Amino acid sequence: MNQRTAIIIILVIMTLTMNADVTPRAQKRLIQQEVSLESFNYKFGDLYYTPTFYTGLGYDSNSNNSTTSDKDNGYYTETALGLDFFNQPFRGLTLDTNFIIGYREGFGNNRNSGLILGSENGNATIGFDYDLNEKTTLTFVNSASIGMDKISDARDNQNSDSRQYWDNDLGVQIHREITDDTGIAVKIGIETRRDLKDNSPEEEYDETYFGLTLDHIVNSKLSINPYFNYGERDWKDDTRNNDADITEFGFTSNYIISDQINLSLDLAYQELDFDNTAILKSKSSSKQDGFAGGFILSHIATEKFTHSIRGSFNNQATTVAISNVSEETQLGYSSVYLVNEKLSFSASFDWLHGEDQGNTANSFEETYDIYMPALGAKYNFTERQSIDIKCEYQNKTSDAKSFNGNANEYERTNIFINYTYIF
Repeated sequence: MNQRTAIIIILVIMTLTMNADVTPRAQKRLIQQEVSLESFNYKFGDLYYTPTFYTGLGYDSNSNNSTTSDKDNGYYTETALGLDFFNQPFRGLTLDTNFIIGYREGFGNNRNSGLILGSENGNATIGFDYDLNEKTTLTFVNSASIGMDKISDARDNQNSDSRQYWDNDLGVQIHREITDDTGIAVKIGIETRRDLKDNSPEEEYDETYFGLTLDHIVNSKLSINPYFNYGERDWKDDTRNNDADITEFGFTSNYIISDQINLSLDLAYQELDFDNTAILKSKSSSKQDGFAGGFILSHIATEKFTHSIRGSFNNQATTVAISNVSEETQLGYSSVYLVNEKLSFSASFDWLHGEDQGNTANSFEETYDIYMPALGAKYNFTERQSIDIKCEYQNKTSDAKSFNGNANEYERTNIFINYTYIF
């Protein structure tokens, strides 16, 4: 792997922590010709795989994002195994996986122990694709994560005793090639969230969805993908009656401005129709609508320095008792500097701004900002062994008080050192 490829991979991983909520449900999957088989370390017939071992030690000053003095703080350890797997048993059938699974153990006053599931790209993925004919592909895919912090959940997770959510997305898709440059995909599936520790129904939901996407390559630099999403979200807590139908019309686009600059865009009209109208700004309507979207602008400045800026805005369905929806805006910046083939440094900064769309008569309606800077370093001892050090900080400010009269704000520092061995 050359230096440029290495820093691009690191930057993509950092960028994907943005977790934009408005994306096409149906998306064309990678086919065999687009998979770099050289990235796998082992080959057994047509089976390609790379196992990885991770272990680390960290300290978290406020692992439950507490806004009171009851902070879960202390040391913790993480141990995990990872697997990248690719196999084509026969022509037309492709199997692939990409996941990291492990366990976190907290010590002292850090009660944030439990399973870890994910991947370097965010969610753990298991899927297979079967070619029904030369132009039509049937896909079954499942993506999941357990115990992974997401920027979009930073506000909802405050004062949480759990933080062990299982997010799962199971879907079936059919993709049809119309021409060499155009295809259409239809997907149905179910997205679920479960609280593995407290079994809290106010944090859990099932969302069945339908997605339709047209993928079109305009030329060698530009692609445009219009899409339609529809979902029905049913929260497990029936007392709040805040179930919603979610409809999105939008498009994504990727434009290669030059060999060094790439721009990705996502824009959609979004409508959320809630069963409960009491905690929306307008009690005369159950709907919250508006535009949502995001962008990522990546730049390879030199062979050693790569950076990107990103942003998003959307109506975020919340689990707080005062409002069904928060209008959230995110801005972020990430950079990676490769000192040499062994040592690299990374830095990022994210800002999350939210405004609850509760009824104006509600004195607990909140406007908040969460600031999240991070610094990291990675050292490769060999091609297979490396060590990572990362320091993350969060600071939430708010114009509201909590129900007990405390300032609805928190600070959190997390320092983590991790050892990786690629078999």
